[in-house]
Amino acid sequence: MKDILNPKTSLPALSPERSPFDIVGRYFDYKRDTELIRLETIKVREQAEIIRKEIDARLKEELDRNNKKFQKEMLRLKTITKSLRDGRKSKKKILKELSKLIDYLANPNIPDAIKEQIPIMINSLTKILKQEKIYELEKIKELRDFDPNRKLLK
Repeated sequence: MKDILNPKTSLPALSPERSPFDIVGRYFDYKRDTELIRLETIKVREQAEIIRKEIDARLKEELDRNNKKFQKEMLRLKTITKSLRDGRKSKKKILKELSKLIDYLANPNIPDAIKEQIPIMINSLTKILKQEKIYELEKIKELRDFDPNRKLLK
């Protein structure tokens, strides 16, 4: 970047002083010097245009890279939130099944042989529920991962 901001041009050196009566010589020196300055000005403007174009290209490239990272981050966040929603739905189903099993235990019309199996089923459902909770906590932890280089949501 330093080479872009430090153009390698120099202004022409002006001719040494002449006597006050050498008007014609001073006039031609003035014309020559102003032409050299005009040519150097044109060169500096061309270099400035090249520098501007290079800065624009680098800026566009960086913005594109930033946008791609942002799209990837949004996809990652959407995937995590979808899995959290799915986990919430499955936990809701498990809780419904648990409440049904508890109702079966209280129901006097259910045979004792089936009632003996219900605690085992409740135990397995609670294990599944704990696993869902652990999975949910891992997903929430993934949501918290923040990279300062990512584009921020507004």
